[in-house]
Amino acid sequence: MEINGYEIKPGADLRNADLSNCDLQYINIQGSNLENAILKNCNLQGVNLKYAKLKGCDLSGSNLDEANLESADLEEANLSGCSLLRTKLWDAKINKTKFDQDKDSNSDLESLKKKISDLEVENESLKKYKKFYDEFKGKFDIL
Repeated sequence: MEINGYEIKPGADLRNADLSNCDLQYINIQGSNLENAILKNCNLQGVNLKYAKLKGCDLSGSNLDEANLESADLEEANLSGCSLLRTKLWDAKINKTKFDQDKDSNSDLESLKKKISDLEVENESLKKYKKFYDEFKGKFDIL
């Protein structure tokens, strides 16, 4: 796929690319280099950015719902105003990553801690439902 003269594919070199306002939902650009790229106000829902280099990338205002950012390098990236619902951030580097536009880095850290805490609460709830389901299912198993 080609957008704004850039070939969009896994492992692509998109350093300094301006892809603002693009609809890139559900594409696979795993392992791509997007250092210092501009992806403001993009629809990146469900995009696969696993292992991607996003250092210094401006993703402000973008939709990253359900995106896979596992092991991505988000150092110094701007994620202010981004929607991050069900976004996978396991092992992502988030040193100096900006999450909220008008807050200092301590507030960014507190915001991230709150999001992680909310996810832990949700995970505990899901464990309780699974236990209930397993017990319920066990009562109706026919041997």
